[in-house]
Amino acid sequence: MKSFVRRAGRTTGGQARAFETWGPEFLVPYREERLDLDAAFGRHAPTILEIGFGMGEATA
Repeated sequence: MKSFVRRAGRTTGGQARAFETWGPEFLVPYREERLDLDAAFGRHAPTILEIGFGMGEATA
């Protein structure tokens, strides 16, 4: 996972288990080439990119 924000803590055991359990279903591996969203999600739909900034410490 690429992240550009300094994290306050380490990954918890529960978070690690969630990545192991649900990662294959919900995570999209990073690749250099452009991602074909229609193929990745099996349908054509409008694309919305939402970028979250946590509690705002990184943008304050």
